[in-house]
Amino acid sequence: MLPFFRGERQRGLPDVRAFCSLDPIQVRTEPLPINTGGEIKTMTPALFELLPRALAVFAPEPSASVRRPS
Repeated sequence: MLPFFRGERQRGLPDVRAFCSLDPIQVRTEPLPINTGGEIKTMTPALFELLPRALAVFAPEPSASVRRPS
C-alpha cells in the first residue's frame, strides 16, 4: 500500500480524509474498528496525536553513487 499512499492517490477516494495537524485529532463516529498497520487495535471514537521521538528509523548511509538533493 505504501506506493499508493506515497503517490497521494487515496485523496481522490470518496471516504478518505487527509489531515495535516500537530494538534490532536479526535474522530467521533458510531463505533467502527480502527486498523493500524494491518491489525484492528481499537474502535472509534478515538483521539490521535503525534508523539515526539515515538518512531525510530534506521537507514543505511547513501552509497557514493546516490546523489543527495541540494
